[in-house]
Amino acid sequence: MRVQLSQQYVDQPLLKKVRELVDEEMLKDTEVHIESSSTTLHFNSFLLSMCSPVLHTMLCGSFIESKGRKLKLQDVDGEVFFKALNMWSGKERSAELELGQVKELAGMADRFEMTEVSSGIDESVMKHLNMSVCGEVLSWSGGLGLQQSEAAARRLAAVRFDELVKTEGFMRMSEEALENLLEDDGLAARNEEAVWEALIEWRSVEEGQARGRGLVGTIRFPLMEEGYLWSRVVGMAPAEEAEWMEGVVAEALRAKAARRGGFELKLLGTKALDDRVGYCLNWRKFKSGGRRRLKGHAHNVRAIAECLGRVCSGSEDGSIRVWPGSLIGKATVSERSLVPEGGRDAVYSLSAWGGRLIGGYGSGKLRVWNVATGACDQVLEGHTGSVLALAVCGWRLASSSMDTSIRVWTMGEAPWACERTLLGHGDWVRSLAVWRGGGGGG
Repeated sequence: MRVQLSQQYVDQPLLKKVRELVDEEMLKDTEVHIESSSTTLHFNSFLLSMCSPVLHTMLCGSFIESKGRKLKLQDVDGEVFFKALNMWSGKERSAELELGQVKELAGMADRFEMTEVSSGIDESVMKHLNMSVCGEVLSWSGGLGLQQSEAAARRLAAVRFDELVKTEGFMRMSEEALENLLEDDGLAARNEEAVWEALIEWRSVEEGQARGRGLVGTIRFPLMEEGYLWSRVVGMAPAEEAEWMEGVVAEALRAKAARRGGFELKLLGTKALDDRVGYCLNWRKFKSGGRRRLKGHAHNVRAIAECLGRVCSGSEDGSIRVWPGSLIGKATVSERSLVPEGGRDAVYSLSAWGGRLIGGYGSGKLRVWNVATGACDQVLEGHTGSVLALAVCGWRLASSSMDTSIRVWTMGEAPWACERTLLGHGDWVRSLAVWRGGGGGG
């Protein structure tokens, strides 16, 4: 990676004068002793004070070990220290470094508060940020003064989690850094099962006892499929945690079956019942658009939703088409068509929850589809006009209709029930939005 300071910084008149004086032997009035290598370097005390407030304080004698014109630096790599000074002065504007060297240089600049060098490193890392670099930056776990690049790495990791877990940097992440990532509501993984499997792999790196048991609380087990919870989760955990994990799975299954929010959590994490906003396709892959048409519908397409990594489209032709997300750039035909029995019923709205796709129909019915199997799990009735909008909020589903009403349904164990009907509008209710402020169960 090329670490480079801006030309504007290097061209400052004061720094040009510094570079003229930095090698003047007569001005090198300070001995800097590097204890780790038992070497002594000579520098100008005024220039040292300019580049680092820490060195300035040491030169002023606040530290007992630093009196007069001598500095004693412990646990300092002399070569890295010298490079940091050269970069600050602009004598060495850029350097081609390995990632490990970038970390060392950033640590040196941060330790001695060489803010200009830290900023240059930060900007350089930002320019080179990709998935392999992202994992390494996250493994540094802060403390290097690279706020911009570390924040950008966290955002990139959340959006492209499935790619991150394949990098070496992911396995080197600290428990704290990984916890922050797994707690992110915007984490975009294939599903919660994939997040769990990644955590299991991370935990198994160290020999002996598995590390990071506390991170199990960041996994949102109720979002997993029931069959996976029963058959896979406990067996994947370390043997010494089997009994505890059986309790976790049992609580997760009870939470899935619960018909209302406010489920009391004892073993699950505090966010266990919250959906991850990031369970979605990476739409940026398809931003160019227009080069390919997905054919299948015979009438207007009224709604689009994502479920289990697939694009789902609802049409006035009465069908919901399921398109394979991983192949959408290549495929032109749908993976599955969801059509209810009993004749054509136009689809006006779609929403997804827990692997289920909910469709709002012209007949006023809501149908709950299992996208994985293509089966219609249940039909919700109550509206007397077309269902124009759907919104999921925690364990509740809101539907709005041409009948001017909004119905709130409790999701969970079938059959879902209408909890309340909201009246007051004098015309069609065309849209819904979720507000997550306040307290309560969603």
